[in-house]
Amino acid sequence: MAEMAQACNLARLSWRARDRDEPEIIVQRAPVSKMMGPLTVELPPGAFMQPGAEGEAALVGAVLTPLRQAGVKRTADLFAGCARSPARCWRSAPCTRRKATRRRLRP
Repeated sequence: MAEMAQACNLARLSWRARDRDEPEIIVQRAPVSKMMGPLTVELPPGAFMQPGAEGEAALVGAVLTPLRQAGVKRTADLFAGCARSPARCWRSAPCTRRKATRRRLRP
């Protein structure tokens, strides 16, 4: 597997035994991270990234436009995924970030 990862220039290779299992890292040749504005975010195995700037702009616009029209001054990011969109939204208005779990919200 390590040879294949090297030959294919993969930063990380992971797999799941079953659909709902957490991904298991098999080979990691380099850290997997993404710059999101001023933040460097480590991406977990199985993370989803938006495909490009156009998709990001559409999502950010779909969220911020109605909020601005409604005069919203403060927002809450209840799902901090791996798109650049949350970092962009934080710069637009004060934002409280919380990670949602089934049982509770935690800072």
